[in-house]
Amino acid sequence: MVLINEVYRSLCHNPLFKSIEETELRDISGYFSYKKVKKNHHIFLQGDHFNSIYFLCNGRVKITRIDHQGREQLVGVCNDGDMFPHLGYYFSKTGYPANALVLEDAHLLYVPSQNIEKLITNNPNIAMILIKVMGEKMIDLQCRLQESLLSSTYEQMIKLLLRLAKKHGVKLSNGDILFLTPFQNKELASIIGTTRETVSRIMSKLESNQLINRDYNGRLLIKVEELQREGTKGQV
Repeated sequence: MVLINEVYRSLCHNPLFKSIEETELRDISGYFSYKKVKKNHHIFLQGDHFNSIYFLCNGRVKITRIDHQGREQLVGVCNDGDMFPHLGYYFSKTGYPANALVLEDAHLLYVPSQNIEKLITNNPNIAMILIKVMGEKMIDLQCRLQESLLSSTYEQMIKLLLRLAKKHGVKLSNGDILFLTPFQNKELASIIGTTRETVSRIMSKLESNQLINRDYNGRLLIKVEELQREGTKGQV
């Protein structure tokens, strides 16, 4: 009973399910399980058997892939309310597509694979939420592909910073966006498929042009409007 109550409380506080009535959340609690995972522990590894989809209630989780040459690519960082991995991997019957490493102690809801289809079939409101999440991820991937084909590395870097700012930043009183999640240059490079040296050079240029900065804790600050204008100039 204690575990069911924890699941219910977590569902009520998860931003992903804010549109669902409390009575319905209580009804679907039985499909979910709850667990905590400590910092620096993996939730799953690339290639592991797919046994659950996860919903992050609190904490941060880094998603990475290892390519055929052994290089690590940052796929993204999950925050409160995020679902991972993409539900399509359940239906494809493949293993987990990436590694999920906890950056900050994580409180997680998860749906075991044997409950996924029952949850979707019996609860249309939940099905619509999952479809919306999958649609948003597909649009994001399509935008990334378009950027990689049509934009210079400089433009891709600017668009990446703006995209990350929406998910991992907070707006300050002066209009700047402060990144709450730190990203290393090598991680940014892996996202857009370039070298760490290229990213370092671009970041230095943006900083010298006063488009980005750092606070006293070393956290990234960006000037959104100025950066948006810079991204439309077509520089290489």
